Amino acid sequence: MLQQGSVAKGPDCPLFLSLLKYQTKQGEKWLFKLDIGKDPATGQRRTTTGRGFTKKKDAEAAANELLASLRDNTYDNRKITFELVYQEWLQYNKDT
Repeated sequence: MLQQGSVAKGPDCPLFLSLLKYQTKQGEKWLFKLDIGKDPATGQRRTTTGRGFTKKKDAEAAANELLASLRDNTYDNRKITFELVYQEWLQYNKDT
């Protein structure tokens, strides 16, 4: 389990978690930034952000859930486009 500012040594790279508080019109919210490793195609570092949490504890729990999916190789970071959704919808509904 990662805590703010901690580093977890993974099989291919360290992962870094940052928890930040920010202000919105609805009040204070929390976000997390998580280093998710290197992009195999470009070799550049990749990060992901989750925001909109009302409690720091919730942001940390979501980050740890994401970390678990990274370790289990179940994390899907595809860029979902309208074209992709349309093609899947068309394939699913072609017989109706």
